Order: sequence, then C-alpha cells, then structure tokens
Amino acid sequence: MPSFLWRSTKEWRALRREVPWVDRDPAALFREHVRISVQPLDAPSDSSDIAALLEMIGSDDLLLFSTDWPHWRFDGDTALPPGLPERLRPRVLRENALATYPRLKESVQ
Repeated sequence: MPSFLWRSTKEWRALRREVPWVDRDPAALFREHVRISVQPLDAPSDSSDIAALLEMIGSDDLLLFSTDWPHWRFDGDTALPPGLPERLRPRVLRENALATYPRLKESVQ
C-alpha cells in the first residue's frame, strides 16, 4: 500500500491539470475513504517492520479489527498481529470502528 500511495500521488501531481475535479492527492482520498482489516495481514516477515509500514501509510485511523477465522489463511490464534504498536491497540480494537460506523456508538453507550 505505501508504494501505491506514493506512486499515485506522484502521478497526480504531474497530471493534476488534466483532472481538475480531483482536488486532493490520492493518498488523502485513500485515508479518508478506505479502511483496512488486520486479518489477514500481508505484513513484512519481521514483525518489527509493521510500525514502519504503518508510518509510511500515514494514518492510524485505517486499521479495523477482524479475525478471518475459520478460513484456511487465518494467521494463528492471536487476535492482533504481532508487531502492532501498543499505542494502536485501543484504536484497532475499538476507536476506529466507532469512528467508521457512528451507529455503533448508540449500542455501546
């Protein structure tokens, strides 16, 4: 995802006169409209690189909790992928879902 966001932003900057209706760079549009689940996570083999990968994407608001159980590609018995920064755990488990789906707030309170 980081390389796609970088490349699409680079192309948009070069061609923005040809697409004047696109008023923001594609990476900003992506961060505003797309959410990514944590299972299955196509992450680097070294779990310590996940923090760097998330930094490249540029938003802590993108990740939502999911397990993908019982599919064959389920990544194991841990609820969150190894290497996920501790500061992101509350966001992934609760806050991002409440921000993405405002109607959930009604049922939580």
